[in-house]
Order: sequence, then structure tokens, then C-alpha cells
Amino acid sequence: LHAVPSYSFCLTAAASSCLPLRLIQFIMADMSAYNDLESEFKRLSSSLPTRISTVETHESDADKASSDLRAIETDLFQCKQLLGDMEREVRGVRDPTRRELGNTIRQYKEALGQVQKDLDTAKGKFQRNALMSGASAGSIDFNDTSKSQHQRLIDTNTRMASGTDRLEHTRRMLD
Repeated sequence: LHAVPSYSFCLTAAASSCLPLRLIQFIMADMSAYNDLESEFKRLSSSLPTRISTVETHESDADKASSDLRAIETDLFQCKQLLGDMEREVRGVRDPTRRELGNTIRQYKEALGQVQKDLDTAKGKFQRNALMSGASAGSIDFNDTSKSQHQRLIDTNTRMASGTDRLEHTRRMLD
């Protein structure tokens, strides 16, 4: 931090307990960035639980539920990024306030962890319902990892079937 010159301007009448005006402005500027991040975090995160619960009501409209889940995942990712930004801002704040803000961020992380669990549960229910409803594999929205795992399983099954056929053919030749 830069050295802040000590001025005699005070915001309080008691001169012994006042901080220089420039220092107060510096602290307030630091806190305004944190406050902006926190208000954006609160705005985004406050609607997530309700949005997750409404996804479960879209059982008949798989496309709507799928797009809602993707939007919720995007907002959850943004919330996590905002928390990271808030943590970086807190590192520059003086000690008593830092502990207080650190505790607040910890609480936000715990709440976000619960939202993540709820989202995972809703995604699991959605995918199970899509599979159980007899939906074709083309209409189920697998993410890239699931698609590659699915393809790997198909390839493995094909190789196993081929190996079984060769073993069977060999057994018949030996008999």
C-alpha cells in the first residue's frame, strides 16, 4: 500500500480517534468494489433455489427444463467467480474487517454448495425422467463428457463382442 499522508481532517469530533480523510476515502473505495461484487452475487444467487425448484415442474417440456438447467449452471458458475473476486478484494482490507468479511464469504460458499447439491439432484431427476419416459437418445441432452463416456462404452462392448466371437470360433475349430 502507498503511504497515506496524515492530515488533520476528521469525520468525528474526537480528534484522538479519527482517521485521516484520505485514508477513510481509500478504505471506502476498497469496500465499494467489494460491495458491488456482493450485491451482484446476492442478486444472482437469490433466485437460484426457486429456479431449481421450478425446473422440476417442467417434466412435460424437456427442452424448457434442459435450457433452464443450463442457465442455472451458468449463473452458479458466475456466482462462484464473484465469490473468488470478493475473496481477492478482502485480501486488501485491514484485519478486523477482513475476518468479518471472510466469515461472510464462507457462509456464502456453504449456501452455494447447497445450491450446487440441489442442482445436481434436479439434473439427476431430469435425466432419469428423460430416460424413463422412453425418450430417444438423440433427445436427451448429454454433456460432452457423458457423450464421450457413452461412446467409449459402446466401443468397449463392440470389442468384447468381437473377442467373444473369435473365442467361440476358436473353440469350435478345436472341437
